[in-house]
This record gives sequence, structure tokens and C-alpha cells, in this order.
Amino acid sequence: MTKVLYLILNFKTYSDTIRVTNELLQTDRKDFKILIVDNASPNESFEEISKTFADNEYVDVILSPENGGYAKGNNFGLRYARKYSPEFVCIMNNDVHFSWDIIDSLCSIYGKLEKPAIISPLQKLPDGSILSFPEMRVPDLCYDIGMYTHLFRPKQHKYQSNTEFKNVQRVGFVPGAFLFVNYKVFEDLGFFDESTFLFGEERFTGKIVQLAGLSNYLILDCVYLHEHSKTINLEASHKRQRLMIHRGRILYHKRFDKYAALTVPLLNALYWWSEFKCFIVRCVKK
Repeated sequence: MTKVLYLILNFKTYSDTIRVTNELLQTDRKDFKILIVDNASPNESFEEISKTFADNEYVDVILSPENGGYAKGNNFGLRYARKYSPEFVCIMNNDVHFSWDIIDSLCSIYGKLEKPAIISPLQKLPDGSILSFPEMRVPDLCYDIGMYTHLFRPKQHKYQSNTEFKNVQRVGFVPGAFLFVNYKVFEDLGFFDESTFLFGEERFTGKIVQLAGLSNYLILDCVYLHEHSKTINLEASHKRQRLMIHRGRILYHKRFDKYAALTVPLLNALYWWSEFKCFIVRCVKK
């Protein structure tokens, strides 16, 4: 039986994927599988990764028929993973670093939590700091207005226990670089919503988990290192990233907000206002 299946989505940066896979293989365990999905990279990624792990029984390398983004690429791998009947799946970026002890802790605590869906360790950045994030609650209109303005602006998230466990915090969503979930639970939730290409997947998943009556959790005494947004920063400018984040918010409100006919135009106006302010600031700096 496969205890944990590690799902790694690769796009172009195959050296990072090979590195993190080799790190995972440094163990005597037999109850795991590594599944690498190449997301239709336009370079030699699929060939290089396939060649590197061709003779390794613990690694499967598959090729997505298209680059449909983060959610669609991972769902392609998750559906393939059914053949191994994993108990847990760990969906991870290829630019993370962590130890096997972390996985032992996550497996141990998962079943003790109240109606768990997705859990995750704390995300540490290369400078040693813990990721600073807006409140990790399921977003609503006030939350998103605050992301464009100082009105209703979400406070910085505070990492502190709020459950019966001293090391666990219940949150609305967890960052997508490292997600640990019972496979059957995630399958019943429908895996990822594929309407987004990149950015915004966490909010969709958080809302779906909430509607299902389940909870997401951070495990506060477990930490992984993330070379933050390494791949996307190579592929998209900050301006394009802001646009993709905005599009994710709009899609979210169209799906879950019964007043979307009013809120979507408002958020569009606030986005363009924030972009105008960014333009003015850049002009002043120059």
C-alpha cells in the first residue's frame, strides 16, 4: 500500500524537480510513491526527468497534454494517482525543502484533528523568516476590497494555536506550495477547481472545504523552506502576476458570491485604480 504519494508539478525548471525528488529518495522506506507531472513544458523537461528516473521504481513521470495551469496540471496527476490507492497525497512545489520527520508528524496528527481536509507545515523563506500573510480566513468581499485599498484591509496573519492541540491552528486556507491531505477526502471534494490558471487556487479550495463542513489546519511545530515563487517569477512580470491574482478573485466571486453582478464591477474598478496608483508611484520614483 502507498502511504504517501508525493505529487510534483514541473514547468520548465526540471533541475529543481530532479533535486527535490532525489532528496525524497534518500530513505529506506518502501511505502511511498513520487509522481512528477510535467505541465507540457516547452523545453526538454519531460525527457530529462524521465531519463533521470527511468529505472527508479518509486518514481513515475507523466506528461500533461497541455499547460492548463496549476490546478489542472495537479488534477491530471491526482486522477492518475488513483492506481496507487494512496492514503495521503502531498502536493508540493519543486522549490521546497523539508525532512521526512515532517511527513511522520503530518501522518500522525491528521487523524486526530476535527474533520480535517488540508493540513500544512509553516512556510519558511530563504532568509529564515516565516511567511508573512494576510489573515488566512476564507475571503469575502470585505477581504478583497481590503486587498486593493486600506479600507477593511485584512490584518497580518498571526500564527497561534486555536484548537485543543498546542501546535495546531485552524485556518480558512493554507498556502499552495505544500499541501498534505487524505486522498479520499480530496477526491470527494473534487480536487482543485480548474477555473484558475495560477494564483487563487487556495481560496477556491478553502471555500469548498468550508462548504463541506471540513477544516484546514497549520501545524505550527513543523516547518518547510520555500524558495518563494521561483518558477512564476521567471515566467511572469509582477504586473502580470497582479492581473492573474485579480482574475482569480473575480472568478471566485462569480462562483460563490450571490451579489456578483454588483461586486465584480466594483472589484474591477478597484483593480484598475490600484494599477493607476502603481503607475504614478513608478513615475515619481523615476
